Amino acid sequence: MIFRLEDYGMRKAFPALLLLMMLVGLTAAASDPLTTEERRWLDAHAGEIRFAPSPDYPPVCFRDENGEYCGITMDIIRLMEERLGFRFRLVECQNWAEIMARVKSGGIDVVGDIQENAERRRYLRFTQPYIKIPNAIIVRRDETQARGLADMDGMSVAVVKGYATFDYVAEQYPNVKMVPVPDTRTGLQMVSFGSVDAIVTDLAVASRTIDELGIDNLHVAGWLDYTWKLAFGSRSDWPILHDILVKGLAQMEEEELIEITRQWIRLPPHGRSISPRVFRGLMIVCALVVLAVIAALLWNRVLRRHVQDATTDLRESESRLRSIIENMPVMMDAFDEDGMLVAWSRECEEVTGYSAEQMVGNPRAMEMLYPEPEYREKMLKAWKERGNNYRNWEWDIVCRDGTVRTIAWSSSSALFPIPGWSSWGIGVDVTDRVRAQEEIHAVRDSLEQHVSERTDELRKIVRTMAGREVRMAELKKKVRTLEERLRDLGQAPERGASDEANEEYNI
Repeated sequence: MIFRLEDYGMRKAFPALLLLMMLVGLTAAASDPLTTEERRWLDAHAGEIRFAPSPDYPPVCFRDENGEYCGITMDIIRLMEERLGFRFRLVECQNWAEIMARVKSGGIDVVGDIQENAERRRYLRFTQPYIKIPNAIIVRRDETQARGLADMDGMSVAVVKGYATFDYVAEQYPNVKMVPVPDTRTGLQMVSFGSVDAIVTDLAVASRTIDELGIDNLHVAGWLDYTWKLAFGSRSDWPILHDILVKGLAQMEEEELIEITRQWIRLPPHGRSISPRVFRGLMIVCALVVLAVIAALLWNRVLRRHVQDATTDLRESESRLRSIIENMPVMMDAFDEDGMLVAWSRECEEVTGYSAEQMVGNPRAMEMLYPEPEYREKMLKAWKERGNNYRNWEWDIVCRDGTVRTIAWSSSSALFPIPGWSSWGIGVDVTDRVRAQEEIHAVRDSLEQHVSERTDELRKIVRTMAGREVRMAELKKKVRTLEERLRDLGQAPERGASDEANEEYNI
């Protein structure tokens, strides 16, 4: 299902073309390869998987005069929908830059005609390429010196902003003055009007756009040493969707893909936009597109079974591991290098009330869990200082219903990193334990206060009793002194009730 635009000789191409067409006719159609789990998942998400077509990238993907999306990518998408029995939900975007921004923010699940690179692999999973297109350097006809970007130091070159080509040219040709443009149509018009010296874009889009605009003063000066290998990209936190897209592409019939190629890959008529010498070369390229498609499809069909057999065990292993992670009785989350949530287990959903769809890829996820700015900044600062190796680190989160839960987080992601995850952590809800400890502390404090109060009362009683004993002793002493005086006077008192009372009270 891959076709390649390259420059070969016609006499060598057609014998091979005829032979391959005969071989292709003998191949058998593959059956629906979806597993039970994949079919269940797809049925559950039918009509909800968000796909953003490119609005102005003819003939690969664009809007026609009626505003309908069409092109190679859309034909493949509709064929995939028909074969797998589901429908995408189309999301409209104004340009490629908006598509990429919404992909990063989690607003789009699938994007087509995208070039894989290291930066995009952080948030997307890629299928095999379904079309390969070389990038051409297009200049005005009166420019005869430039043959490549190496000859264009200091010259202005238009490149579509957000395309993988933009980063490649900036890195490999720093002496070229790059001019970002929103789309190929704008860039071609700028070259034609002399606003820039050249544009770097893929040949298929340039040819069709030049034909539509009726531009007749441009020609291909050379080729960029960077071929686009366009594929479908799907959100990285849905690996099952990636598997479904790979299988959907693998089920395309050769005849259908050849017809798609013939319908959309066209070159402008002779003399209108490309010089005669280049136009003859492009005609050869156009004819060889069919050969490249058939060769690639035949090779894919031969390898398809081997790839499926080799990856079945891996997919089952990944599915089991994913099921274990999602259903563990503890919370598990993960973040990418930009601090965006990329994993949110079912226990996280149960504890917080926030679903994975609400949290994964949401730039406001941390704000939702930690709404108090000062507390959130304190937590993030402490996390940065501590790193990704800690145990039972307790923080309070605010759930969807407004309740506050205490979570003890642990992580060893610094010691055991997982590709695609900058950090990951395991959390245990310890709210009940914390609340019980608080109640115990409160009861202990109350008991200590009660004991302290009773102790003070006893001390007062003791002091009172001690004072009474002192007074009684003094009184007893006075009585004895009086008795002695009376005896000295010969008037000793008779023993009576007062004496008995004195003995009773020890006076």
